[in-house]
Amino acid sequence: MIKNSMIKLETSECVHYDLFKRLDGLCERAKNLSLNFIFRHHAVENGNLGNLIDKICDMFTTFNVANLSPVEQIFVMAFCIHCAWYTQDRDSFTMSSIEWGFDCQHVIKYKDKIYIADFVIDFNLNNEEDGGRFFEENPKFKNLKYVIEIDGHEYHSKKHQIAADYERENNLKELGYNVIRFTGSQVYNKPLSCVDKMITIIANDIDKDGEQDG
Repeated sequence: MIKNSMIKLETSECVHYDLFKRLDGLCERAKNLSLNFIFRHHAVENGNLGNLIDKICDMFTTFNVANLSPVEQIFVMAFCIHCAWYTQDRDSFTMSSIEWGFDCQHVIKYKDKIYIADFVIDFNLNNEEDGGRFFEENPKFKNLKYVIEIDGHEYHSKKHQIAADYERENNLKELGYNVIRFTGSQVYNKPLSCVDKMITIIANDIDKDGEQDG
């Protein structure tokens, strides 16, 4: 009995150490979001801690999080957590498509302007990967692409900044993007709720387009 307990403790310590290494470089709030979720989750009791950590870490390490602002890192971590666990209550194909179409700091060209979107979910990314079959088999995704903006008070509160935001949003809409906005405070205080709201909006649009196609 004592021997088995020692093995479990050593295994747990190795997993914890590996997690801390893989979270290196993230802001404290993003780290804590991950740690609090993982170690309070019942998957720990079921012996799935390592698998849950791998799934979350494998996702966010594909993004260049070092170049993201702290609040953007928090949003990415919340997105990874959501995709790793909360997707069980949603259509798995829709969720995997959203995950695949997610990109950070995405460059968008509009006439002579270049915008850097905080995040996009663009199903064209899925379509490009498989040579065009994605839209052929899933037409309800075809006209859907999103820009997700996180508005920090410092850069979005002055009169000229607000005017620039309106112009930017209208130009993005002209290009066919749906724009979803959150304040920096919303993301910092309730990151998982923000991600859930984003995914709910997109999933509802997909279902609506599917009904129209049918």
